[in-house]
Amino acid sequence: MNQTELNKLPELVQEGKMSPVYASHKLALYVKENLSLFGLNKKDEDFKSDIIVMLLEKTEQLFEQYNPQYGCFFTYFFCFIKSLINSETKKIASQKVIDFLEINDCITSYEQHEEAYKLINYHDFEYRKVPFAYKPVSAQSLKISCNREPYHIKEFLNQNDEDFKKLQENLKKISPALAEKILLVLALKSAYYITDSQITKIAEICHLDINNFHAIVMNLKSDLIEREKSKNKIEIRRNKAYFQHRKYRSRIEWAEATKDDFSPYEKHKLSNKYDKQTNTWKTLNQQLKKGIINIRPTNKAIAKALGMCERQISFYIKNAYLLGLKL
Repeated sequence: MNQTELNKLPELVQEGKMSPVYASHKLALYVKENLSLFGLNKKDEDFKSDIIVMLLEKTEQLFEQYNPQYGCFFTYFFCFIKSLINSETKKIASQKVIDFLEINDCITSYEQHEEAYKLINYHDFEYRKVPFAYKPVSAQSLKISCNREPYHIKEFLNQNDEDFKKLQENLKKISPALAEKILLVLALKSAYYITDSQITKIAEICHLDINNFHAIVMNLKSDLIEREKSKNKIEIRRNKAYFQHRKYRSRIEWAEATKDDFSPYEKHKLSNKYDKQTNTWKTLNQQLKKGIINIRPTNKAIAKALGMCERQISFYIKNAYLLGLKL
C-alpha cells in the first residue's frame, strides 16, 4: 500500500466500504513494511510490537479525530505514530529511572534489612492470615474479671519460657491481677497488628474463650479501616517524595561527575526541586515515626469491650509504660 491508497482509508471507512478494524490492520501492515520511515528500524522487536498493539487499540480514536481540513491523512497518521513512539520511549525511560533508584536503594539499605531479618523468630512464623469474614459478637459476651483465685497468669509467670522471659520478669514486679489486666489491655490496644498465634497465647494465659476473644479483636480492628486508609495516603505521599528526592539527587550527582554544562537557571531550578522533595520526604517520615496516625483502637472502645471505665484503661497503659512494656 502506497501513500495515495493510505490517504483514501478515512473516506472508505466513512462511506462504510471498509470497517475500521480492517483499516487499522492495513495501517499496522504499512507500519511494519516501512519501519525506517517512522524510525522503528533501530528499535527492538518488543518495542515494535508494543507500537503495533497500541495502534490497533486506538483504531476508533485514530479515525474519529482525523479532520481532512487540516491536511492529508498520511501526515496525520505519521504524527500519530510518532506520538505513540514518544510516549512509549518516555515510559521506558521513566521505568529505567525507577529501576535504577530501586536497585541503589536496595544496595544502600542491605545491611539494615540483613540485621532486621536476623531478629525474625522462625519458630513462631505463620502463614495463615486472619479471615476477613467473622461472626460479630457482642462485647457483653466477653466478661473479663481478675477477681478470682487462682489467677491463671501465675501459671504463665512461673513457666521457664525463653521467648517470654523479659515479659515474665516485668509482669512479676506487680500483682497477678494487675498483670493480667495490663496484658489484656495491651493486646486489645494492638488489635490491628496482633496475630492468630498471639491471640491464642493471650487467651490461654488469661483463661479466656478464644472464639469470643478473637471476635472482640476483629470488632476493634474493623473500626480502624478509615485510619488505615489515611495512614496509607500519607505513606504514598512519603514514598513519592522519597522517589523524587533520589531522582533529583542522582541527576545532580551525574551532572557533577560528567561536568554537565548547566545554565545557572537550570542549576537553581534543579536544586530547588531537590530541596523541596527532600523536605517533604523528611517531614512526612518524621510525622509517621511520631505516630501522626496510630492504627490503634481508642481507650473508650477498649473500655466498652471489657466493661470498664476509660480511666481504668489509661491507668493500665500508664503502668505498662512504667514497666517498660511498649505497644
